[in-house]
Amino acid sequence: IAILSLAGIVIMLVRHGKKRQHALIAMNNLNLELEEKSEELKAANEEIKQINDTLEEKIKHRTSEIELQKNKILDYMTYNSHQVRGPLARILGLIHLFKTDSPTLSDINRVIDNLKQESESLDIMVKQMNRRLEEERN
Repeated sequence: IAILSLAGIVIMLVRHGKKRQHALIAMNNLNLELEEKSEELKAANEEIKQINDTLEEKIKHRTSEIELQKNKILDYMTYNSHQVRGPLARILGLIHLFKTDSPTLSDINRVIDNLKQESESLDIMVKQMNRRLEEERN
């Protein structure tokens, strides 16, 4: 009976050892899988960080481009409102004087000469604006 009991205990110990060995192998496999997943996550996090850094740089670059375009538009508007508006206002004033007075022939000639002078001045301003816009485009 002692031998049978001892044999039963040995069989139980062997079975328990095999179960324990299978459990250790399963745990090692899970540990390896976890390590793989951890490395994949680290690589994905690094890729996301690089994408974010690149995106931030693109945003800074585009923001500076937009700021530059805004400043160009403001310069153009300032130039347009101050430079072009002067000759145009003088032309409109001459036309108004011409309509309200009873001009003599010499008045008419003087007004026409002034209109021509201011029109040429306005033409020069428009050409300068076009040239400036072309230069900025190139």
